Amino acid sequence: MFALKKKEPKVMMQGEIAPSRDADFMKTLLIGVGVALLVWMAIVSVLLIYLGIRYLGETVDGSRQRYTAITAERVGAKAVKVLDAAHAARLAVEYAIQRQLYFEPLDYETLRMSLEPAFASMPSIRAVDVAFIGRNDSLSLQRKQVAGETSYDLLLQSDAQDCVEKLGRLGCLQSLPGRAMEWYRIGMELPGGQEADNASARSSPLSNFVWAPAPGFVAHPEGAIRERGAAVAWSPAHSLIFKSVFPGTSGQLALIARVIIDVTHLRSDKALDDAARLGESGVIVLIDRSGTLLATLNPGAQTLVKSPEGIAYFRKISELAGGWTGSVTEDRILKAVETGSEMYQSGDWLVAMSQLKGLGNANFLVVVASEKAPFVDETLNTICGLARAVIISPYPAAAIVIVFTYILSSVNARRRMRKVHALEEKNKQDMANRALKIMKHPGGLGGMSVVSKLAAKARAAAKALPAPESKAITDGDPGAGMSKLRAP
Repeated sequence: MFALKKKEPKVMMQGEIAPSRDADFMKTLLIGVGVALLVWMAIVSVLLIYLGIRYLGETVDGSRQRYTAITAERVGAKAVKVLDAAHAARLAVEYAIQRQLYFEPLDYETLRMSLEPAFASMPSIRAVDVAFIGRNDSLSLQRKQVAGETSYDLLLQSDAQDCVEKLGRLGCLQSLPGRAMEWYRIGMELPGGQEADNASARSSPLSNFVWAPAPGFVAHPEGAIRERGAAVAWSPAHSLIFKSVFPGTSGQLALIARVIIDVTHLRSDKALDDAARLGESGVIVLIDRSGTLLATLNPGAQTLVKSPEGIAYFRKISELAGGWTGSVTEDRILKAVETGSEMYQSGDWLVAMSQLKGLGNANFLVVVASEKAPFVDETLNTICGLARAVIISPYPAAAIVIVFTYILSSVNARRRMRKVHALEEKNKQDMANRALKIMKHPGGLGGMSVVSKLAAKARAAAKALPAPESKAITDGDPGAGMSKLRAP
């Protein structure tokens, strides 16, 4: 077995200072503190950078999504209130018919008394047009409001023969009869109640009302409104068509009516104006299932006049200006109708679609598009940007210093290597020259070279040897010994 070699104690030389344990401890402590400081700096850098990213990401986007969805719900609630005016008029007429308060189609006063409360409480009701199955007469009850005044009059007109006698000189209806209108044909296809379709045998009775396929226009009470320099003398309107059968007639006598709603009231109280929170290009609009615009902040953007016919029609939402409008496709509208709401990102805009609540309002949606900038706190955003810049700036600087140091050290190493190679070549050349000089340098002793001089010195030293040594070498033969010494 090999024996362990014992470590010998280090012998201190005179004047040498022994290493201190405190110095080693301080060195280790400084290294540990430096490593901990670097780790702390890395953690703080990551947290501060993540804070800015999270603020501009999840925090701002979450606040934006919540506000956009709430805005759609808020505007939807106001739209439901406006559209419910049509149902108020419908229910008033149906109540009078089913309670047999209104059983004679040309009972003008009863019809007026039935609808007058609805007109008084719902300013958005513009007119109620009435036609009959089993009668060729048509009626129309319209709101006549004087410009600049809050008061109004109800004008009841009829195309019956007694219109002048019972309704006065303005009581005769000069327009086309209701039976010739498209809304009458739509009303004919509706169920009319228990006697018409045996709805009592059904688990869920059929709806006897439907909204018109498309909006229309009504004359604005002010004659003309001016918004952003555009004069508009007409207001957008929508119609609710319903059918009600007179009791005891087995469906042979029924009322088909159209309630016209002025959609302009959706813009009252600036319900569609929220540029401060949604951004300058933010938009709030009301559309139907086909994407037709029913209400916008700017009336001029809602309609378009075809040239050269001069026929006005309602725009689709995809025809509005803006980079997000093209994303409101039929598939998205259908999905919003089926699910009740839809929210998605379209470029820089966040688009939210919310279906209206209430009876018969499933085909209407509020669309809200918002920008991101209004939801960003500029002060906090600036602080986050400066923090990122300050945190990140040492890392590129350190990288530049490291790269520059590496390049400089590489250049210096190459220079040193070139100097070393040059010095070695010079030393080799000097040694070769010196050796050549030594070999060729003529000296004393008759012009002999250095080698010859050395040989001569060796011979002289051999001659100077004492005689006893030669005797020992030749074993008693002095002549032989001398002859060997003399031999070259």
